[in-house]
Amino acid sequence: MEHPRPQPHASYTLTFLLLIAAISQIVGEVLRPIGGEYQEEEITLSSENPTRTHLLKVSKFFTWTPKNASSFLPRLFRPSEEIEEQQLVVEEINDDLLINDLAANNNVYEQGNEEDPELFAHNAINEDEIEFISEIKTEKALEQSTQHALTQQSEAKYSQAKPPGVNSSLSLASKRTTDEVNQRVKPSQSKEAHSKRVKQSTPKPTHKLSSTTKKPTRDQQAKDSKAIHTTINHKKSESQASQTGTTIVGPTKDVSTSTNLAQKKLKSSIPSQQASSNKVDSKSKNSKVKKSTSRSTRRKRKRKRRRYTKSGILIYGIDDPHAALKSFYQKLSTIKSKGNKVRIAHYGDSLIAGDYVTRTVRRLLQKTFGDSGHGFFLSGKSSRWYSRRWIKLKSRGKWTKKRFSKAKKLGEEFGLGGVSFTSSAKGAWVKAKTTGIRLGSKVDYFELHYLAHPSGGSFKVEFAGQSKEISTSEENKQIKLLKIKAPKSGKWEAKVTLNGDGKVTLYGFTFERNQGGIVYDSLGLAGARAKLLLKLTTNEWVNQISKRNPDLYILHYGTNESVNAKMSMDKYKESLKQVIKRFKRALPKSACLLVSPMDRAQKDGETGKIKSMRIVSRIVQAQREVSAAEGCAFWSTYDAMGGRGSMARWYNASPKLASGDLTHPTSSGANRIGAMFFAALMDAYRKR
Repeated sequence: MEHPRPQPHASYTLTFLLLIAAISQIVGEVLRPIGGEYQEEEITLSSENPTRTHLLKVSKFFTWTPKNASSFLPRLFRPSEEIEEQQLVVEEINDDLLINDLAANNNVYEQGNEEDPELFAHNAINEDEIEFISEIKTEKALEQSTQHALTQQSEAKYSQAKPPGVNSSLSLASKRTTDEVNQRVKPSQSKEAHSKRVKQSTPKPTHKLSSTTKKPTRDQQAKDSKAIHTTINHKKSESQASQTGTTIVGPTKDVSTSTNLAQKKLKSSIPSQQASSNKVDSKSKNSKVKKSTSRSTRRKRKRKRRRYTKSGILIYGIDDPHAALKSFYQKLSTIKSKGNKVRIAHYGDSLIAGDYVTRTVRRLLQKTFGDSGHGFFLSGKSSRWYSRRWIKLKSRGKWTKKRFSKAKKLGEEFGLGGVSFTSSAKGAWVKAKTTGIRLGSKVDYFELHYLAHPSGGSFKVEFAGQSKEISTSEENKQIKLLKIKAPKSGKWEAKVTLNGDGKVTLYGFTFERNQGGIVYDSLGLAGARAKLLLKLTTNEWVNQISKRNPDLYILHYGTNESVNAKMSMDKYKESLKQVIKRFKRALPKSACLLVSPMDRAQKDGETGKIKSMRIVSRIVQAQREVSAAEGCAFWSTYDAMGGRGSMARWYNASPKLASGDLTHPTSSGANRIGAMFFAALMDAYRKR
């Protein structure tokens, strides 16, 4: 009888694996250059799937490079590494504290240093003084240039005659002229101070007198001095006349003919010197003004403050120059007094499809004004990341979904949410149930949006212990609405089961309550762009949105548009204007609000640095201009985040506020954006 082979004990296998791990660790440390540092590649993973995380780490190890092996295995032989300090530490949002902060005026404070008014006034610029001093400097430059030219001409004239004492006569005339100008600027100075400054500022002759020149007579000196002084006064009067608009005919009658000839000879040489002098003075004036202005501007920008609540949420205001949100705020004020419902329809891209930002805004608004239900949501998942807070949505069977963003032709019906779900399989079903604890837990009535057409099938609806058979076969093609009331408020489930006798197309469900409060419809679709809404806004959509009649509709796009870095802003503005006009025709009494995309970034392959995409700021500016032109309000998510470069700060925050794709926020980041948007709405509502 053959004995069975002995099986190795489990401890042998474990020992073998540990030995392989230790050897691979040692090999990795040996092969790595001494002192060489490397940066481990970061794997962007979802914390909700730890199994996938471990598998990716194992697959990374099996690429079998010293770097990957040593990063995967325990750090047995590696020196201790310092943990990099995070750029931003974020605290969780306290809903009740935030709501209380915004409800009271005195609970809002501004973060940053106060501006020192005395310091700012000391460094401020008086524009009137600048203009006056610049005029004096210009006149002074003109007179000095004239005097300098006459000096050179006189020197050339007397160079052959050897006139001694000419320097004294020229300096006397220049002193007399400079004193008159200085007296206009600072009349309180003494004559000694004037003469001292004149001696320093008087231009010296460039030509030296030769020893062979003759000394002129006293009459000649007086005559030359009088001619020079008369010419300077004439130039001064011309400059004054050019400012006042008067005309100077010519020099006075007592001026000799030789003086006029000297003026004509000097006429060609004066303008060039005058222009150069004026150019230097104007340049110095502009540089001083720009320098002092930039200094004061820098001081202002340095002390620019941002308002925060005590709970740490930024209040970044809404741009509403045309008071577009006035009707919405008036409706909000009647909720508690009259028990009215206020409806909000929020259209957007994948950020809204996952109910990321909107779930926070919905929660905070319903805590403040009351819960009127979940509103509209799709009767299936448009994408794998589609979700609605406090709604459990399931389906079974083969369903064909169509999205308006991928429509090949106009005229197709996609319903209020832009997605249709069609099936003819018998037994296929879809059901939805509330899962909230306090908010979003109860339902008073249920609505079903479906398509009626000639070849339509039938289905059975079950809700709150009630059951109904519905046929979708009708002559005319139209979207219809089925409403079923519950006997009492509760956590009810709605289920639709197909009979298999034809095609049935569903669009969405509605869970609402019979009480005043907020109804917030999240109508996002992955990959959507603003201009694609032109495919959605058909006549049937107009009928649906009119029946829904939201008090405020929000258009939240721009992320997918930023893919095209060379996109024409003019074409983008035009398509956005057309979308807004269609919404206004369908909802003439509703308030309009545009919301910008987040900052978006890319990681540099060489340096590893995270750099924001320039196209995003251009899109934000285009949206701001279009909203102002079309009479809508505007809120900038981009600027509320911190503007350009904020995506890198959000990604490096603790906990992370941005995901690894540097495009979408994490759950914490979306919660913060929603809180900032809510704070902006409530701040404007309080100031209405």
